[in-house]
Amino acid sequence: DPQKVKMAENYLEKYPSTWFQDWGIPKVLKTGEPQLYREITRAQLKGIAVDAEHLRTLEEIQIYSAMVIPLKGYDRILGTVTYVSSNPLHRYNEFDLSVAHDLAKRASFAIENARLYERAKAANQAKTDFLANMSHEIRTPLGAVIGFAELILDCESAGPEQKCYTQTIIRNGKQLLKIIDEILDISKVESERVTIEEIQFSL
Repeated sequence: DPQKVKMAENYLEKYPSTWFQDWGIPKVLKTGEPQLYREITRAQLKGIAVDAEHLRTLEEIQIYSAMVIPLKGYDRILGTVTYVSSNPLHRYNEFDLSVAHDLAKRASFAIENARLYERAKAANQAKTDFLANMSHEIRTPLGAVIGFAELILDCESAGPEQKCYTQTIIRNGKQLLKIIDEILDISKVESERVTIEEIQFSL
């Protein structure tokens, strides 16, 4: 009944659960155990209500039976799922509780997997950012090393042995630069920033 759903939503806004309650959602969150309320009587509603208006609101919603099931993650309770029957002919039983418990397990598994996926995605992004930053930080001083090595090579006062050592520095420096470029390419691929170029070349 859409009207009763709206009334229930308004009720939750006006009378939110408190941690100190020893029934319903607070109890399930504290104990981690599902709660089955086969039949909710007017006497029980009077015990729940904080005032006359509260009791009148509860009676208008017409709650005849209820179940509260915990959503359990790997290491904590994520929340609860609440089922409420406003049908006077239907009362929840152990079978209903068992089915609801199974559905809650599946929901918990889906929620936890989504959380793990988001964590993995964030960790992967951090790794990509680190690789990109590290590559840029290494490229700058390496450019200076190769540049000064080339200046030494062009220097007339450099002897054959010095030129041989300098060529080794340049060769290995360029090899390292190539590796850094490849790391940057991996970072671009992972962050979906690769640009495809169409260039003519000799087969």
